Amino acid sequence: MRRLRLAVIGWGQLGQACAAALRDSPDLALAGVVRRAESLAVSQLRPGRDMACVSHVSELGGIDAALLCVPTEAAPGAARELLQAGLPLVECASFEGDALRDHCEDLARIAARRRVAAVVGAGWDPGVLAQLQLLFERLIPKGHSSVTRHVAAGLHHTAAAEGVAGVRGALTVQRAARPGRRLAPLRLCGAGPWYRPRARAPADRGRPAVRR
Repeated sequence: MRRLRLAVIGWGQLGQACAAALRDSPDLALAGVVRRAESLAVSQLRPGRDMACVSHVSELGGIDAALLCVPTEAAPGAARELLQAGLPLVECASFEGDALRDHCEDLARIAARRRVAAVVGAGWDPGVLAQLQLLFERLIPKGHSSVTRHVAAGLHHTAAAEGVAGVRGALTVQRAARPGRRLAPLRLCGAGPWYRPRARAPADRGRPAVRR
């Protein structure tokens, strides 16, 4: 049975995790990684030498589908380009509410017109915020809804960080300027090197700022 060849678009934490999963999959194969041209020029940001790394998906041959692992703000344009080229995709933009609906409908129209498969909204967060917004929209069906993000504590991320050995206290907050990115100041026990708890901390997009 032929393994499906998938391209990973983007090389952040999500892209790296997808590439690692593809390498371990018995049914799927990693065709290569697509990165921005300026990122390819920086050697320490390149994937491993045994992995094809290009600046455009067209440079990879024999692709069955693409995993779109770019930031949310770049996802709509990249998804449209892939679908217009007739390439099936799985995208994970973390839109909510009206933005999520408009995004799904836009890509669904293109996918239907090009007769190509697309898994849309895999990054949707079914959290309380989205549910509250939908509830208010049902109570007041006419009008316009908008969501304004503010810095706030993340309870489950904080609990996960405090569960790491060597961490005495933590408070995880989300950055208002970049939704999805989190800061996790940690108070450590003892005088061990700061990077040891960080290496064992739960994987997330945030960069822990450690304070003894």
